[in-house]
Amino acid sequence: MKICPVCKSEKISMLAGGITGMYECMNCGYRGSLIIEEQSKKKQKNEG
Repeated sequence: MKICPVCKSEKISMLAGGITGMYECMNCGYRGSLIIEEQSKKKQKNEG
């Protein structure tokens, strides 16, 4: 799961088809290469 570092929204999409490594938040408009990546809670429970 990709999360915006500014507003914590999950509405993140890659810019330029992922070629540039840049992301854009559809919620707050953040653009940058830094995002938060977390595993979903369902997946974490299965691993533990």
